Amino acid sequence: MNNISAIMVDPTGEVPELEEKFDATRTALEPKAIKPYKKDIDVRAVSLLWLPCDDEGQPFW
Repeated sequence: MNNISAIMVDPTGEVPELEEKFDATRTALEPKAIKPYKKDIDVRAVSLLWLPCDDEGQPFW
């Protein structure tokens, strides 16, 4: 029996084993810091908001 015939005879034979091997919920994840490059920064707009206050920090508006 060739490989294709073997797969067609029992297509679900390896599925549980493969599901367990590649289960995303069982994969251990580790945090990794990625430092951005200055060339990857694209500033499109800069804004300034000014809300006037008195000497005590109370708003004038």
